[in-house]
Amino acid sequence: MYKRIIRFFNVVVTKKTLLLFLHAQNILGIIVVFSSPLPFRPKTSIGMLTGTSIIIVALLFLLYKKKEVSVTKPLFTDWMVLGFVAVSAISLLGSPYVFETTTFRLLLSAALQYLSFRLVPFSSKEQKTTMMVVGASTVFVAVMSLFQVAFRPQAIVVAKKYLFGDAAFSLSWDLARGRAPQWGNIVVSFPLWMASLFFLRKKRGRLSFLYKIIGGILVPFSFIISNFRWLTACFFIGLTFFILPLLRHKLVLIASVKKIGIMVGAIFVASTLLASIVFKYNLIDRLLLKEKQRDVVFTLGRSFLYQQAVSAFLSSPLIGIGTGNYRYIIERPVILHFYDKTNQSGESSVVETDREPVSSHNEMLTVLAETGILGLGTFVLLGYAVVLRLFAAIHKMILSKKINLIVYPVAFLVSILMYFLIGLFENMTPNTLVLVFFVYGASVTWFVEKKTSTNY
Repeated sequence: MYKRIIRFFNVVVTKKTLLLFLHAQNILGIIVVFSSPLPFRPKTSIGMLTGTSIIIVALLFLLYKKKEVSVTKPLFTDWMVLGFVAVSAISLLGSPYVFETTTFRLLLSAALQYLSFRLVPFSSKEQKTTMMVVGASTVFVAVMSLFQVAFRPQAIVVAKKYLFGDAAFSLSWDLARGRAPQWGNIVVSFPLWMASLFFLRKKRGRLSFLYKIIGGILVPFSFIISNFRWLTACFFIGLTFFILPLLRHKLVLIASVKKIGIMVGAIFVASTLLASIVFKYNLIDRLLLKEKQRDVVFTLGRSFLYQQAVSAFLSSPLIGIGTGNYRYIIERPVILHFYDKTNQSGESSVVETDREPVSSHNEMLTVLAETGILGLGTFVLLGYAVVLRLFAAIHKMILSKKINLIVYPVAFLVSILMYFLIGLFENMTPNTLVLVFFVYGASVTWFVEKKTSTNY
């Protein structure tokens, strides 16, 4: 019996098993929060994340016992992750009310992602597999964008039935008013999808071809058809910042860049025409401010939301009002009305006294309000330290003539840039931190030689 247990232990407790659960967490960190249609628990994607986190903790402990986990000297980024988690916990302890712990649970799952990729040495093949899983999840979300445009009424039904909370409201509401929100946080993950394409350049199989062609068409499509101005701008900024360093070091040829430009241009034209047919309203209309109420009044109204966040911060400037408490404490603004051009009767059916889910529409302002100066300080320092480490990795690769490897750190840099850029005018769902902390963990671990002891 004892031998069977040992044999089972050796078969199950492996890096591959750990990586499988880390993949599951990354997928759940990209896709919006949803309810499970299955008749057993966990009933939500957040519950799944919590369950996988518990399993990952157990696997890390058992792998440590097997001496497959190497505990190294702590880095500055390690202390910042620990500090941000600690401040977030203290913010809840210092708050008069704890309305829900979901955001903090997601933060713990994100920190566990970071810890796993810091402690466990994954092979080059396992690293590529991780990037491919993120890339495949990105393509899946892009496919969902096509589904909601082709079957708009059905997409609204699905959103209301299987999504919950702010995600369900936002998706169904935006679809009803002529926009096509993405069903996942691919503004952060699409640079990793672009990096994964480099692994498949010499692959000739059918699956590789479908992965490249479907993603190459639908990922840009999902950003353009969305009718979100800043989201689409972030995509083009990210695409530019990804291509330029690769073009400079001749990992991408000018001829290839021209082909990409022509393809994206064609997708832009097709997407705006399709949006005109489906929504009677497209991205160009938004840029030209054709609907004053929607494109000007609502946008300028964010200044009021920023003021709310600042007021919340001033009420508890050191540790904040509590992680996840923001939308429960801040007064929810009233929706006056919005115009839906797809509705034959003109105005939509939204009641004028309805209140919308509150958010600051600025990621860093929300972090500041919920965790105070200490929380924002540790979070920003964490990102800054990771970025420094990535630039150092790129510099080292160039000096050592390993130019082809810079695709990894460039993708991570663009991913981090996207997170902070989109956060200037939007709030990311809390599960996004799982993917962001994976990027942080991989960034400070994958590109460091064993003999290197420099801390950033």
